[in-house]
Amino acid sequence: MITFKYISFTIKLNDAQNAPVNDLALFVQYFNFSEQKWINIYRSIVSNGTFFCRGTVSSTLKDRQPFLEAIQKGLMLPIRIVPTQKIYDSKQKEIIGMTFDHFYNPENDILEFDFGSMWLMPENSIEKYATYHDFVTIASLYPPELTSVKENTDDIPIRSIDGQYEEQLNECTTNLQTVTSQYEKLYSTHQTLMRSNQATLILNEELEGQLSSLKNDLRDQELQIQKLQDTIATLSAEENPTEGNKLIPINSLYSNILGQVETVNKSTENSAFKLSNLSLKLKAIIQKDGDNLSASLLDSSLSDTINGNSISELSFEITPTQNQNPATTKIPELSGLTETAVRRVLQSIGLRLNPVYQQNLNVVHGSAFKQSPEPGTTIQPNQLVTVIFSKHE
Repeated sequence: MITFKYISFTIKLNDAQNAPVNDLALFVQYFNFSEQKWINIYRSIVSNGTFFCRGTVSSTLKDRQPFLEAIQKGLMLPIRIVPTQKIYDSKQKEIIGMTFDHFYNPENDILEFDFGSMWLMPENSIEKYATYHDFVTIASLYPPELTSVKENTDDIPIRSIDGQYEEQLNECTTNLQTVTSQYEKLYSTHQTLMRSNQATLILNEELEGQLSSLKNDLRDQELQIQKLQDTIATLSAEENPTEGNKLIPINSLYSNILGQVETVNKSTENSAFKLSNLSLKLKAIIQKDGDNLSASLLDSSLSDTINGNSISELSFEITPTQNQNPATTKIPELSGLTETAVRRVLQSIGLRLNPVYQQNLNVVHGSAFKQSPEPGTTIQPNQLVTVIFSKHE
């Protein structure tokens, strides 16, 4: 995070005759990757060859805020200087400067952007540097070539000694334009990768949290199942192997088991795991006890010592009772939120997110613009909500 109070932009500008430029209005622009266009953020007048403008980071202007926030986060966006009105009669956008140095001045608490010294090129030489379809550079890092005329019978103009460097100057200018274009492409790729890595880290953290929660639910479920098994084992334990097991009314046996199942079911109401239908088969000796039947449960390890013809098999089919009026919730309005914010909102009310990304240049990159079910729809907990987020190719 970069902290500073002021921000400034400076450029020294001379005309084609190497004289300081005066009364020329210029814009400072930055490239907004979300909107895919250049945006004006500052304006000032060149006076006596110097363009200087300064602002504060607390500016509330809508167009400046994204730029200032990005700079404070350490993201160096493409910046350029352009005339507010065309200087020459060119078809492309006229660019004065794109290459700059920046540094922090702690004495004045100001972040300075210096575009150095530039010279406007003669209008008749602009065509040589119109190598791009969208813009043309009308200023150079070097003074323009000066020519002199030698008086003779043919009136043939003779170039000054600086003419021998014209080819080198043209080559340097072309290289500069190529490097500037490559920089813009690389910076755009870098920003895309940064956003992708950040989204991956957030997703990993969320998945780890969900996995930890599921592990805790599974452990609690295993403990409840173990308690149920212990109860069944207790009911089946041998009271006295030599004299036979204790007689238990079958209704009481069933009620006891059913009570244990209901206890386990209630303890897992908020868990991702639920008890399904249970099927129990118990070996017992059935005896008539007055008008009722009672069962003497057997330990499987001792069943071989008892006459098999006297052993019966009890079968119990148990379906855990379900809440007839499950809790419901209404889906909130999610438009305009990022995936992280949407996931947090849905988790807070017990719902799950199914994120889908779809190209939509009319919506800010990464923001939600459609959802299913619709806002206000009543839905049961743990249901899946599909939300469509905008992406910019």
